[in-house]
Formats: sequence, C-alpha cells, structure tokens
Amino acid sequence: LAYIQGHKEQAIQVKFCPKEDFLSRNPQCRDASRPGVEGAFRIPMRIVGADQVLPVNTALVGNLTSNGVEFQPTMLAFGRCFVGSSVVCRLTVHNESQLKQRFAFMRLPAYLSVQDVPTDVLEEEARDQLDTKGGSVAVLDGGGDGTLGSLLPGERRQLSVTYSPEAATEMDYNIVFKVITGDLCVRDFSIGCLGQGVSRIISFSETQVDMASIPCGAMSKESVVITNNSKVAQLLNVLVPLSKVSGLRVSPICVQLEPHESKRLQIEFRPTKDFTNLLKKPVEEIPEPAEGEQAAPTPVDGEEQKPE
Repeated sequence: LAYIQGHKEQAIQVKFCPKEDFLSRNPQCRDASRPGVEGAFRIPMRIVGADQVLPVNTALVGNLTSNGVEFQPTMLAFGRCFVGSSVVCRLTVHNESQLKQRFAFMRLPAYLSVQDVPTDVLEEEARDQLDTKGGSVAVLDGGGDGTLGSLLPGERRQLSVTYSPEAATEMDYNIVFKVITGDLCVRDFSIGCLGQGVSRIISFSETQVDMASIPCGAMSKESVVITNNSKVAQLLNVLVPLSKVSGLRVSPICVQLEPHESKRLQIEFRPTKDFTNLLKKPVEEIPEPAEGEQAAPTPVDGEEQKPE
C-alpha cells in the first residue's frame, strides 16, 4: 500500500527469498516462454490504483540458481608422512552456480598450503588421457598460489593441497572454504583433512653443507652427524657422484646404525684438474672461410669488431 503525490514517482521494493524446491512446489511459476533455461521463473503481479479502471499488469522474471560448490574428494586423506617431508593431494572444485564465484581458503595452518595445478601438467594429462581422480601431482612448480581465486559458472579447478607435518602428531583439521557468489551472498564450506606425522627414521645434523673455495690440488673437509631415531638397526649406503664430476669423497660409504646411535660422516672436497676443466666455458670454434673469402680478423679482448 502506497500513496503517490500528483505527477510523482513511487519505487516499489520486492523481496524474493525462494527455497531450493520453489519451482517443484509452484510449477505455475515456471516461465513457459523459456523452456530450455534451467530455473527460469515468471511470477505475475498486478498493481491497482484508486479510481483507476485498468490495473497495471507486470511480472517478476529471473533465473533460480544455487550458490553450491562441489568438492572431489570430499575429504583429504594424506596418510602417514615423515616430519620435514610433504604429501600432496589433489582437490577439484566445481562451481555449481550460474554466477561467478570468488573463493578463499580461510585461516590455513602452517602445515597446510594450497597451490594451483600447473597448466602444462593439466595439458599433458589431458593429452595422454591419464586418470588422476583423487591422485597426487607430479610437478608443483609453476602453479601459483591457490588460496584465492574465482570460478566462472560451471568451471572446475584443480588444486594441490600440501601437508607438511611439523611434529609427530595426528592431524584432524577442517579447512574453511569461503565463497562469495555474484557479490550477493557469502557461504562457508568445510573440507576435512586427516593425516599423521611420523618421526624421521634417520636425521642429519645439517641438511646443507657449504664447502670452502679452494684451488686445484687442495682439500677441504666437513662432517655431518647421522642419527638413527628408530628402535631397530638401520643399514645406510651413501651414493656419491663420480669424483671426476663432483670432486667429492665420503667416508664411510656404508655404515650400520644401532637404535638411537649417531655416527659422523666425513665429506672431502678435493678438486682435480679434470674437475676444474669442466667448470671452464668451452671455446667457440671459428668456422673456416670458404674458398675465395677472406678470413675475418680475430677481435682483441675488450674491443668490438666493426663491420666493413
């Protein structure tokens, strides 16, 4: 009910809050002029004015769509993973709405990260027709951050979720996936994650050894302590690159560690003449001139050869 002054305008606000079964419960509201459009509705409306014989007929027209998101798989099971290592699970996100959706992974803990699956990996899997449903991702570099993004209507996006345990504890965590559909409404989804951190069987005192820069024929030594953290004996074999290529020697190469035993591993760096020659840039060979052509003069270091 409204009262409009002479030669003025009146804005009428309509609030429409349908449920998912609106069209099934009210089949008369389906738009018969658009039978091929899913969720199309047409609700007739009539506006009657005082002392006006003819009413004003209009209709409320639109399309019903959901703000749902489908996840495959619905729960991420990472299994057992050693502390300091990582396990990757693939997650497929499907936009079931007819509107664009913006999404974000909220409040991710430090041991979970999300990245996009690289485009070249997806193209290779599609070309070779590989079945990767619920599988892992072979290559992670190049995908970019996947914690924020947008989904077009009906789009499917593949993400890689990485679990890197920081301690030997059980993980039972629910990821909060927030979606904004068409700048209209916000909805939160929950993705379950299960995993188990396992203590490393073998630990090293250093994960990176920086050797000193020394001349050919000299020797530099460093050492690393190896510890057996398990309750059973472990037999280790160190695979060392060829000495001509790396200049490295490791002692001992084969060692057996009793439970909770530690031993020192010595690393020697002794560059040889063959090793230093591998580091030099190869000399470019100048092609011999053809018959009747004059050989180009060799430019002096620091000078550029001027064309004739």
